[in-house]
Amino acid sequence: MLRTLYIETNVPRRLLVGDLVLFVLWTAMLFAAGSLSPDPSGHGTHRQLGLPPCAFNLATGKLCPSCGLTTSFAAMARMDVTTATRAHALGPALFVLMAVLAVYFLSKFLFAFRVVLPYRTVLVVNLTAVGLYLAYGIARIVLG
Repeated sequence: MLRTLYIETNVPRRLLVGDLVLFVLWTAMLFAAGSLSPDPSGHGTHRQLGLPPCAFNLATGKLCPSCGLTTSFAAMARMDVTTATRAHALGPALFVLMAVLAVYFLSKFLFAFRVVLPYRTVLVVNLTAVGLYLAYGIARIVLG
């Protein structure tokens, strides 16, 4: 089992096409966020993309764990951290993370490298992120 991080160099670009695809997807999402106007209510900006209203919000009158993320991203694209944080507390951090990841994925493709992480590290980071997101969502529902 892999126990340390290492960087693999001279990786064939055909093995890194997925990184290029992720860069394009993240970049498209960032540009889409910039084209939207943040909804003054703090959620509902996604409706500008032709998407339906949040079914959870319609059924319960409470904000779901994702309500406000599009609004937060649209505000962050305008560097309005206050509005972004009010819309969704995790939105600004997620926006910055996605922007950094876009640069990371592009650099991996351009410079033909890959970072190999121990499985346990990847698992812990992902479970922590999902746990934080769910805890925030549950708090919004209970306190909200």
